[in-house]
Amino acid sequence: MNTEIKNMWRKKSWSIPDLLGSKSEYTKIVIGLIQQIASGNANGMDDFPKLEGVFEPRTWREYVPFLKGIGIVGNHNGSLCLSETGEWLHRNLSFYNIASVMQERFRIFGEILYVLDSEPSTVQEVDEKICDLYKLKWKNCSNTRKRMDWLEVLGLIDIIGNRKWVVTESGKRALKEWILVTPEMLDSFEDAEVSYKISEAPTEISNMIQELYDNNLLQKERCTYNLWSPSPNKIENLRKILEYSCEKVTRIELFKYIGDEFNLKVSSIESMMPFLKASGLLEEVGRNIYITSSVAKEWCETGVDIDFIRILHCHYRFVGEMILFAENDVTRNEIYQEAKEYGLNNEKARWIAGFWLKLDY
Repeated sequence: MNTEIKNMWRKKSWSIPDLLGSKSEYTKIVIGLIQQIASGNANGMDDFPKLEGVFEPRTWREYVPFLKGIGIVGNHNGSLCLSETGEWLHRNLSFYNIASVMQERFRIFGEILYVLDSEPSTVQEVDEKICDLYKLKWKNCSNTRKRMDWLEVLGLIDIIGNRKWVVTESGKRALKEWILVTPEMLDSFEDAEVSYKISEAPTEISNMIQELYDNNLLQKERCTYNLWSPSPNKIENLRKILEYSCEKVTRIELFKYIGDEFNLKVSSIESMMPFLKASGLLEEVGRNIYITSSVAKEWCETGVDIDFIRILHCHYRFVGEMILFAENDVTRNEIYQEAKEYGLNNEKARWIAGFWLKLDY
């Protein structure tokens, strides 16, 4: 059971995405968006959804980061659709179930209830207790406040005066039904951590890393282009493409293979090509003639995903640096802020983090 809880915890995010709008409208926005998507009304990303009781609705494009962040939407043929979780939520729509979905997605969400249940507390007091119990280095109360805002609007906590908050009956139900990670559990997770043995880099990849290490100019010249790979199994799918192109292939042949294998449109494949070349995985050796690079061939031969990361690190900024930055627990927003120092926006940092998270040692 502890292993299952540990795996669940690892999959959760530290950062709750922002929902644009007034806190008093949060529930109307979420419920309205779910109902609109279920009715097939989310076709134009720049359209404004019809949300009852919401004073200034935003566009679908502005709402998508939150909806994807809580795992209730996906994209099908260019239109938003409800994910499996979103479908379940639509069938069982309630404040409590919205809270349950958020509990499944974010760390230190229901755990706030665990702290508040012991005694009524202010936001500042909860923040101090949470940071102490879970050994967090949050710089201010914003992370705790955002969680408590959601717990409030979803009816799990309530204010009683003197800025102090208590757990409601709905919150007490959550304490009984949700799987919460106690500080003791978190300590046991850390005690049980396994050390991974990282394989040595093959010859050409090793030489490339050494050259980067020796040459500061090469480090500065690493690129910041968009990253893109077919979902899911992004790393595995990249390897499949490169295995296909280990011998010279024409643009037509390569596009046909990728399109058929991953059910992609030509426009999507064209979007991926700059990344394949900029990342040092694919080379154009003649007009519209492509071949897998020698270092990428080594990766295909070893089948070890860390070799892909090594190649990516040599061509893209903030790949290896991201791991150094995250050595001590950091929030996603802190990673995004650091990425800007390397010229990367949030989306590019999210892609690099996604590759690290999906790494199979």
